[in-house]
Amino acid sequence: MSKRGRRKKLKLNIKSETLKSIGALMLILLGLLILWSFIAPTYNLTSFIFQNLKKMFGFSMYILPFSLVSTGIIILWPVNFKLLNLRVVIGSYIFLILVSSILSGFDNSYGGILGKKVFLFLETNVGYFGSLIGLFLLFVSNLIFVSDIPGPMLQELMNRIRLKFQKNSGGKPVEDEENEIIEDLESESKNFETSSVKPTTVFTKISSFSEPVSGSDTLVPSISPVLSNKSLTNSNEIFPGSRDRIWEYPPLTLLDDTGDPVFDSGNIKENSAKIEETLRKFNINSRVVEVCPGPTVTQYALEVESQAKITNISTLGVDLMFALASPGELRMQVPIPGSSFVGIEVPNKNRSKVGIRTLFTGEKMKKAKDKLTITLGLDVAGKDTAYSIAKMPHLLVAGETGSGKSIFLHSIVFSILFKNSPDECKLIIIDPKTNEFHFYSEIPHLITPVVTDMSKVPAILDWATTEMRRRYKLFKDAKARNIDEYNEKTGFQVLPSIVIIADELAQLLMNDPAKTLKSLQELTQLSRASGIHLVLATQRPDTKIITGNIKANIPARIAFAVGSQVDSRVILDKPGAERLLKNGDMLFSAPDTSRLERIQGAFVTNAEIGRLVDFVCSQGIKPEFNEDVVKAVVRKDTVGGVDADISDSNYEAAKEIAISEQKISASLLQRRLSIGFSRAGKLLDMLQANGVVGPASGSKPREVLIDYQIDTTILPEGSNEIKAETSEETSEVSPA
Repeated sequence: MSKRGRRKKLKLNIKSETLKSIGALMLILLGLLILWSFIAPTYNLTSFIFQNLKKMFGFSMYILPFSLVSTGIIILWPVNFKLLNLRVVIGSYIFLILVSSILSGFDNSYGGILGKKVFLFLETNVGYFGSLIGLFLLFVSNLIFVSDIPGPMLQELMNRIRLKFQKNSGGKPVEDEENEIIEDLESESKNFETSSVKPTTVFTKISSFSEPVSGSDTLVPSISPVLSNKSLTNSNEIFPGSRDRIWEYPPLTLLDDTGDPVFDSGNIKENSAKIEETLRKFNINSRVVEVCPGPTVTQYALEVESQAKITNISTLGVDLMFALASPGELRMQVPIPGSSFVGIEVPNKNRSKVGIRTLFTGEKMKKAKDKLTITLGLDVAGKDTAYSIAKMPHLLVAGETGSGKSIFLHSIVFSILFKNSPDECKLIIIDPKTNEFHFYSEIPHLITPVVTDMSKVPAILDWATTEMRRRYKLFKDAKARNIDEYNEKTGFQVLPSIVIIADELAQLLMNDPAKTLKSLQELTQLSRASGIHLVLATQRPDTKIITGNIKANIPARIAFAVGSQVDSRVILDKPGAERLLKNGDMLFSAPDTSRLERIQGAFVTNAEIGRLVDFVCSQGIKPEFNEDVVKAVVRKDTVGGVDADISDSNYEAAKEIAISEQKISASLLQRRLSIGFSRAGKLLDMLQANGVVGPASGSKPREVLIDYQIDTTILPEGSNEIKAETSEETSEVSPA
């Protein structure tokens, strides 16, 4: 047969995604059509739909349009709103069946054909009343499933019901039982009191994280009795006692479900052959014995013949890179720690994004009992890694712009907020960029507003060292070695851990570097047992910034991509960070080992930050900023050696000008007060030292930190004069 006589078959090439979209739209259209049939059942088509649905489902048919439309929306556009997610959609179909069946139990015509058949089946097997009881229990169970009511709320509800029952039956109320337990604990605590340890604040015991509940994707605290008790603490305790309520830990459903990452390692067999062939050209006989695919790189483990010089392999990185057509630089481990193999880490052509939810559901975070355990990321073998800040006990982080350093700091905050109540861990966040951590300005875990003014840093660190010494005095009086023993002796967490997170170490040293370095050195040397921990990040791993004393006292370090091998040695004491691939690719040096672990950090979105902060703040606990820190900032905030003492007769006039104009500069003071430039500059320094104005910002006028307010309450009746007064309460510290 000639080719001309053949006819080509027509093929309808439709992608599976297109078919899925069409099916989703059909479900939405059908749901809307059914809804319209309820509203206008007089037309031929709508009347037919209405009558048949009523015959099939009875009065439960009104649930069907919502189920169909929501199913179509989720297929077409995966969403995770509270009232529109897969759990709710599945529950709506179950409600359709249950409501039909329950209605049929009262009247066969109410539940339609579906309900009639289900109820008849149940009635035949368990009887009429057994069917109704079973259906009602299933209805309540499905209601809990759809509403996603957490365990603590159910427990609290059952306790209230039990309390009502006991009161009505004349038994001992639950409150009386709890009061007896409280009295016993208080009597025991009297034996522990010393001259400086007094019961002053009320604390609610908050349970710690445990294994996730089976079948749940949410990390929840283990349920333990909630006891209102008096904590053993100093009379001038800086932290308020816990509220008499249960803190609800954030659920993992707040985070995007990115699923398990798929590692694109390319053709592993072909790459293994290329590696062996390239090394053979340089008289190095080897074979690939193991391959570990990871999110960023794939590690090839080579077994090399004994007569070959292992050190020669490390010089062949460029040759291997060309042979493999690698999208980035190769990193070699000669040898892989704990083995006799040589490791070659080849960048994946397509990197896998690691969601933070994936890390929180990993084994390390699930089994971590230390509440200061933070997630780090996935290693080269794709396994999740985590480490406790308490064991570090401080962390030094370095990386150039775009390396993923700031996102990693967000993941640290996430780890703390997901595992700690405001009474278990307090935060001080120092944000020189002013726009990186402002999201957290309202969370109740903060000791002080997010710090954006670097002139306040020396005072804050000075307060931290004072707090460290105060805690050690408490430990001495209580005969405890550290914060864990102290809290254990009291029976609950009296003192919270404190984590200070600073985004840029170089900026911290701009104001009074000598004093700042002294405070940092004292904290890094001594604060471990007191529960105060530092996380210091820097964009410039310079020896002037990361001094020998800081490095000696911070053994836990993380390096993201840096510009040179010199920078890598400054932060890690080893090369390797200069070969990293940015976007969260890091090397972790743990304090208990000398080897470097390559890890891909998590990606945190602004939407996830917003949802987490909203959940934490929605519990109605406002941040209670510690007055000692605020006062320390104002008291210690000196500029150029000028303290807060008023030593110029023009000071009050300068202050009045600043408040009334809501801006101030040296030239403005010169014109208004007829003084010279040096005297005007000195007045500005005094105003800044007293918290009236902010620091200089180039040629712009300084910011005035005291509000201009009108007070008419002290004026006599009929007076038209208005007296301007300032709010001295706002002069202690500027809002962050």
